[in-house]
Amino acid sequence: MRSLLTKREVAELMERTPRWVGMNALRFETDVSDRKSRNGRAPLLYHLSSLPPEAQREWARRQTEKVVEIVPAAVAAPGQLALALTAPAGPNLAPADREEAERRFRVIEPLVAPERHRALWLQCGERKGALIALLAGQHQTKPRTIYNWLKAWNSGGLPALVSKDRADKGRPRAFNDAALDFILAAALPP
Repeated sequence: MRSLLTKREVAELMERTPRWVGMNALRFETDVSDRKSRNGRAPLLYHLSSLPPEAQREWARRQTEKVVEIVPAAVAAPGQLALALTAPAGPNLAPADREEAERRFRVIEPLVAPERHRALWLQCGERKGALIALLAGQHQTKPRTIYNWLKAWNSGGLPALVSKDRADKGRPRAFNDAALDFILAAALPP
């Protein structure tokens, strides 16, 4: 489930004005709301994963501070749970994964937030390729890796910067136990 935020909520999280969020909407992944507003247009909803990591952390902090409302049993319908709970959403990373994702974000941050790293952009002549080469040299990584991290960030935010674990880790990719037994039985004389 993706968390969608209104323009006002994004502005609050990023400590910007709603107008700034609207004018910079192309920086974020958006969807159009199902409902129309008073002016007859459907407003944009912003994906939480496309916001900067500081805003994602602030959103997660605010979610943990929410008060759980307990509905009296007399008001609740019979057979229904009497608590109004919301399912937790947002980045749920292990501490080691979070550290790795934040380290990778610090590497690509000049590409994601160029207004904060104006000096680096000027040093590279306002060229993205030159900046990526500079960042690769500074952080002892390959430019292709930085491009991959940037692509992952644009598609899924901070959680996308974590390497995916293989489900079959520790087992050979080619053969399962039954296939290996069959091959050994066929290869060895009876």
